[in-house]
Amino acid sequence: MVSNDEGKLPEGTRIETPRLRVRGAKEIMRFYDGILGLDISEANAGTYEVRERNAATARSDGEPLLELVVDESARPPSPSTAGLYHIALRVASERELADTIISIHRSGYGLDGFADHIVSRSAYLYDPEGNGYEVYCDMPETDWREDRDGMVQMGTLPLDLEALLSHRSNAVTGPFPGGVSVGHVHLKVTDLTRSIEFYRYVLGFSVRNDMTYLGAAFLAAGRYHHHIGLNTWQSRNGAARTDTDSGLIGFSVRVPEGAQRDAVVNKAIASGGIFEGRELRITDPDGIHVYID
Repeated sequence: MVSNDEGKLPEGTRIETPRLRVRGAKEIMRFYDGILGLDISEANAGTYEVRERNAATARSDGEPLLELVVDESARPPSPSTAGLYHIALRVASERELADTIISIHRSGYGLDGFADHIVSRSAYLYDPEGNGYEVYCDMPETDWREDRDGMVQMGTLPLDLEALLSHRSNAVTGPFPGGVSVGHVHLKVTDLTRSIEFYRYVLGFSVRNDMTYLGAAFLAAGRYHHHIGLNTWQSRNGAARTDTDSGLIGFSVRVPEGAQRDAVVNKAIASGGIFEGRELRITDPDGIHVYID
């Protein structure tokens, strides 16, 4: 086992472009376009890219927010299969979260719940194929609290929805008025200890909140509260995902250039990573592909 400091992911590392295999293009298009107010376009046969509609806040490097692979023959995984718990879409403020919640509600689409995670405020929903989404905003980092071991205090508390919605704009124009990014991904895994070791020792994330006694853990690069969530709440000792399952295929980890990136890449190659074009792909113990970009 190597030290967690060897090949540790640097500050500025980001989660990007989760890739989903979906069965029905029309239903998914209506969700992203009509409910979330995002643009969806066909990049090549059977592959679609989801981007922000607001050109002023869209990514300058042209990378899509999400990528969808349409496969009508894909099979829905059972709840105990490893894969996606949720993709977390981050907005910049409580005002933008309030506007997004109101816009989704006005569309008639159901929100599944709300939470105060101490470091963030969140709303939850599912797409038509059961893929989970968290829409959230971070609270000021100066308000985050760490214990003596460097673990950030997190939890799941009831959200004061009335207080949050008081931040709404005078005129709500639609979801994500100030832009949106992927803040983290939360994964269902079959063996929590094994997955923590992969994301910590192979990829270089640090454990930021250890809830293994509750079947969960949260890891990050730098001092963020988490870029990766892991849980075994439904999937403990279940099946790994396969490339015939619908749902999450994988996601990208964008690592800033420099010596730390080189160490991360070399460690991933030594652990079985292979290059696909400019991306290095490595597969976690549950069949989820991670692309180091």
